Amino acid sequence: MRFMSMKLSCVLVSLATVFISASTAMSEERVVPLNISLMPPFAIAGSGDSVVSNISWGIVTKTARIEGASFSVVNIHTKSVRGLQSAWLVGTSGGSVDGLQSSLIVSSAKGDVNGAQVAVVVNHAGGSVDGMQVTGLISHASSSTKQISGIMSIAPSAGYQLSGLMSHAASAGNQTSGLMSYAPSAGNQVSGFMSHASTARLQASGFMNYVRDTVGVQIAGIVNVAHKSTVQSGLINVTGHSEGTQLGFINIAQQQDGVPLGAFSYVKGVPVRLNTWSDETGFANIGIVSGLPNIYSMFVVGYRSYDTPKWWSVGYGFGAHVTRGANFYQFDWVTTAMFNEDDPEFNENISRLRFALGRQLASRFSVYAGASLNVWTSDVSDGAAFIPSLSRSTKIEGTHVTFWPGVYAGIRF
Repeated sequence: MRFMSMKLSCVLVSLATVFISASTAMSEERVVPLNISLMPPFAIAGSGDSVVSNISWGIVTKTARIEGASFSVVNIHTKSVRGLQSAWLVGTSGGSVDGLQSSLIVSSAKGDVNGAQVAVVVNHAGGSVDGMQVTGLISHASSSTKQISGIMSIAPSAGYQLSGLMSHAASAGNQTSGLMSYAPSAGNQVSGFMSHASTARLQASGFMNYVRDTVGVQIAGIVNVAHKSTVQSGLINVTGHSEGTQLGFINIAQQQDGVPLGAFSYVKGVPVRLNTWSDETGFANIGIVSGLPNIYSMFVVGYRSYDTPKWWSVGYGFGAHVTRGANFYQFDWVTTAMFNEDDPEFNENISRLRFALGRQLASRFSVYAGASLNVWTSDVSDGAAFIPSLSRSTKIEGTHVTFWPGVYAGIRF
């Protein structure tokens, strides 16, 4: 009886060993050179987490990995892709992709992509992309070397993003977008409408650039805004601290270590002054003087009322102002466009190089007088009636040019 019990135990152990061995064999991956699938489980070499295909083709394919190439309408690999994964609709990888993943609708990988993802609608990588994502709609990755999208590129960290609508990243080397680029930390941002960053080397946009902290260069069609900047060029430039140049129609700075150039430049603590003067042409002129204490810009308008037709002028100038006690001298260049009632187009211009001496008579009142060298240029005439008779004229490539010396005197408030 004892012998029979021992024999039965040996049989049971043998059966258990066979069962475990069979289960292990079933769970091991099988490499098949060719797998054709209608849809799981209807595949000639099987499907699921145990199949590794070198070549896979069908309507819906599902294997553990592809090590070669896979072509189907819906392409699913639960572990990884090494080679080419091509799907008419959707291609997914449960792990990494080493090679190319392409589809018409969605290309998706839960892990890293070393190579490229291409899709008409959406690319998604759960890990990093060391290569490129190209899509007609949206590309998304945890980090990406290059993203090219018709609508939007999204990555917490990106080397280069190119999008038709918007590029978004926490940190980006280069962003180029048709509408907006956003990154708290950016190297270069180029956008059709707006660029936004906390720090950036370069921002260029058709409408507005905004940096919360420090920027190297900002170039905008309308507005630049920064906490600290080196170069700003736009219609309106605003900065807390300018370390270089502001070039625009209106410049505003809380602190200015460089030079602002514009029709109006405001620096906190520096008063805006009003100049009025007349010269040998008989124009009464008003200029708004702004900028730094020693380097200024000036927006100018002028009017000559006792002629028929009456003349108007509008222009811009910049110069230097040096104070010696109550006395001062200033040297500037002013150019104005001229027009009259009979000819409202700006066909004539006068440029003046001027030097003046002045004295401050009160805290907000000064007088000055000086001499100028003047140049008249016109495509239609060699000079107006108000130009002095001692002038000299010539013609250079169809343009009338007239020179003369002049004098002017004025009051500064």
